[in-house]
Amino acid sequence: MNKNRDIVIFTGAGFSCDAGLPTMAGFGNESRKELAAWRKLAKSRESGEMYLKAGNIFEEFCLYCSSAGKYLNIDINNMETIFCIAEAMKESGVDDILLNGNKMKIDSILKQIKLWLWKIYHQCRIVNKNKHEAPPYQDLIDILQSNELMSRMSIVTTNYDLVFEHIACEQGAPCVYPIADSDYQPLPVTENIESYLAEDNDVDAPLVCKLHGSINYFTVGDNNGKLLISKDIAKKGEYVGKSYVPTNRPAILPVDALWKLSQDNKDIVPAIVPPTYSKLKGYEWLRKIWNAAHKSLRDAELLIFIGYSLPESDGFMRSLLHSAMAGRDPRKELSICLIDPEAENEVGRKYNNLFYPLRRDIRFVPKSFAQSLGDIEEILSAYNK
Repeated sequence: MNKNRDIVIFTGAGFSCDAGLPTMAGFGNESRKELAAWRKLAKSRESGEMYLKAGNIFEEFCLYCSSAGKYLNIDINNMETIFCIAEAMKESGVDDILLNGNKMKIDSILKQIKLWLWKIYHQCRIVNKNKHEAPPYQDLIDILQSNELMSRMSIVTTNYDLVFEHIACEQGAPCVYPIADSDYQPLPVTENIESYLAEDNDVDAPLVCKLHGSINYFTVGDNNGKLLISKDIAKKGEYVGKSYVPTNRPAILPVDALWKLSQDNKDIVPAIVPPTYSKLKGYEWLRKIWNAAHKSLRDAELLIFIGYSLPESDGFMRSLLHSAMAGRDPRKELSICLIDPEAENEVGRKYNNLFYPLRRDIRFVPKSFAQSLGDIEEILSAYNK
């Protein structure tokens, strides 16, 4: 049976935590550990001072935000909370605030927050492990390939990392982004021309829609400038800055990659955005990604959510789902599965409320992504019959 992108896997932070990346709620603890490490390592990397500055400003801004706790409940360990507060200040016209006794522009604070988030989420620890040591993601690709589903796949994700793109390339199924050649400019870290992404016009490649941007997306200066995408592969044995590359990998992953890019582009900023209602207003390039995600969700017949908790901070995501469902062909069926450790508790209740008419048919799998591979294989195999 030949269907066209009828399967959507919607991933949140719970999908990438099996790769050693922090969830939004646990970001504060990871941030403090990373900052403590960089205070010792800064001199050993070209990028050391850049990351140290970004991490310190992030911590100072968290402290600034914590003063709201005198009046209301606030979780400063949650990255989304901090990122959204900074964005709310910008959209409200707040020009600057006092951080640690020094006046600082909100735009500058936002840039440093993005740099620090980039530092945390650009890590992809599984690139240093072989297939048998880091199986969940390879196994997912194997399941999709064995069922001949890669060309029918759309990945819609709120994550910034490159876990899926990297592993898909390693497994011989490179992904494609819903961004035309004319809408972005390649931003190579190295002189290598080999890419870990498929050609932009490859209709058989799995489609990846990154709703909040990505660690390989950048802009220079104004947010509305052309999107820059790093998609080259760093070769085993070469250096990026002072970062040694032990195996072939996306060239943006070495720790000094952003430092190297900033040598030629002083105003370079990671194109990652917070989960606020204004997210599309200031990022013209993001509209095309959301448009593709909207179409994928509208046309889906199987929708699998993995590790996405429907956070209250991102009410706009519910609006995306509402609008996509409103445009569906009413003759099409929709099967929904939720994979999350809290699928039978708080998170599951959110999905029951959101998809209330389908609540009796939703399949709830109360497991982490790594624990749910057997369930995923069963769901996909049954759907593919």
